Amino acid sequence: MNKLALFILLISCLSYAQDIAYYNTYSDFENGKNYVMFGDHVAFRAKPDTTSKAIDVLSIGSEIQILEKATQTVLYNGIASHYYKVKYKDQEGYVLGALISIGQKEKGASKYFYTYSKKDDSYYIVIRH
Repeated sequence: MNKLALFILLISCLSYAQDIAYYNTYSDFENGKNYVMFGDHVAFRAKPDTTSKAIDVLSIGSEIQILEKATQTVLYNGIASHYYKVKYKDQEGYVLGALISIGQKEKGASKYFYTYSKKDDSYYIVIRH
């Protein structure tokens, strides 16, 4: 049963692979453009720092607008990731770039979100549903 579920998941991921645009893991999110959150229960912070007060908590799929890239970085899933100043609803704050989805695909009622991770010298695309 587990092998069948894994096989179906693999086939569904491969069918989406053709629609994923190429992204450079070191490229920036564009100022003024809207993105959605890859992470779930993400701290929406007052300052670009892990110790900063959380203004709110963002759920996977929450829409944000990029305002600017901060200079502060955090190593997350093997990749140095910048904080981004973003607008969420009527508030401005900071989220870690690694927790912003680089792409989104909808299939029926299901939504799939993408980001990167790195282990040793290999990069991986991480998919959340």
